[in-house]
Amino acid sequence: MFVADLHNDVLQRAIIGEDISVRTNNGHSDLIRLQESCIDLEVFVVWIADKNSKERAYFKANELFDKLEDLEKENDFIKITKTVKDIKETIKNNILATPIAIEGGEPLEENIENLHHFIERGLFYLGPTWNHSLSWVSSGYDEIHNKKNIQSLGLNKFGIEVIHTCNENGVIIDVSHIGEKSFWDIVKISSKPFIASHSSVHKLCPHFRNLKDDQIIAIKNSGGLIGLNPYPFFIDPTFKKRRGGRSVLFFAPFAEDDIY
Repeated sequence: MFVADLHNDVLQRAIIGEDISVRTNNGHSDLIRLQESCIDLEVFVVWIADKNSKERAYFKANELFDKLEDLEKENDFIKITKTVKDIKETIKNNILATPIAIEGGEPLEENIENLHHFIERGLFYLGPTWNHSLSWVSSGYDEIHNKKNIQSLGLNKFGIEVIHTCNENGVIIDVSHIGEKSFWDIVKISSKPFIASHSSVHKLCPHFRNLKDDQIIAIKNSGGLIGLNPYPFFIDPTFKKRRGGRSVLFFAPFAEDDIY
């Protein structure tokens, strides 16, 4: 059996100084707990949480790439994997495969050369948005709740170039968090399979972060796959009401209300 976790934000804790190479009481994972688990592949995610940060997203993203590389040097039971061949060989040797991905296209800074830079660093998949739309792609949150902030409904010319560049260089597109218009634009133009790394089923729990049946079928038809998201608001439509309208924030300093 092969077990993969397609989305882990633990680098956010590491970059602010927490030692995740030892057993901790914070969050849901650290390297020790991952080593002891049945997981074969753990995708570590670069997420630039603060859209208003004065520090360039490109540089902040590179710091997170650096952090994972440092962890790899210090821990011989993990390996940053960049290809399917890498992943297979790493797992065969009983080492945890740890590809790196980007959630939210802020680090690209609307410069395709920045995307090529991250590809050279081993980018495994790219999620074009988190909850904030960018000038070249609209998010699920904004398409439903904040349309006035959308500069491009769906993909614009640069967004199309991003998808094509990823397709041409073996980088998977992750459609979790993007809006429906962006989703269907990707369906039209992507020549390669795409994934939803952490999404659940809209028919069972009608939240904008979940996938509708036709989207699930489109991912299947592309040859892609879906990683389920166990966040309570995405699997139980009664959860928020039962909590008296209160949200659960796993990342309180960074998160917005029930929009993982």
